[in-house]
Amino acid sequence: MMALNKKTGEYQPPDLKYIHFLVALAYFQAAVVLYRRKENPSYIEQPLDRLPIHNSLNHAIELILKSYLLEKGMNEKNIHDLEELVADCERLDVDVSQQFKELAIGQSRIHEEHRMRYYGSRTSDEPGVFGHIYFSNPETMFSLIEKELERLASKVCP
Repeated sequence: MMALNKKTGEYQPPDLKYIHFLVALAYFQAAVVLYRRKENPSYIEQPLDRLPIHNSLNHAIELILKSYLLEKGMNEKNIHDLEELVADCERLDVDVSQQFKELAIGQSRIHEEHRMRYYGSRTSDEPGVFGHIYFSNPETMFSLIEKELERLASKVCP
């Protein structure tokens, strides 16, 4: 995907912050599709159906935070610690909603340990225990992430 530089008339790769935004949006949309499959009358719910939904939502959260940080001029960080990314946003005075920051911090340990990718955790003393309020309420996550994507779009979209 190339973007046209209006000054030079040449095509160039888009900014990484914009790419992160687009990928975050794609993960968010994938989670919505997965969640809505239960509306299909032939759908049979399975015990761990929410894992791929939450994995996609957590990855969207990570990329949203990274996009905000890039927009503020910070270099790319190759980390998955949502709590550290929120701390970086606060340090750089990034305009992220308080509810979104709380969501990210709440999901940080689950995301960093890949608990939504693999059932349980290889690093936790509590394998298979998710125990976080947002795991049972994806509607809250959808709402907060969608609002933050809208806010971010006005900052990073060309």
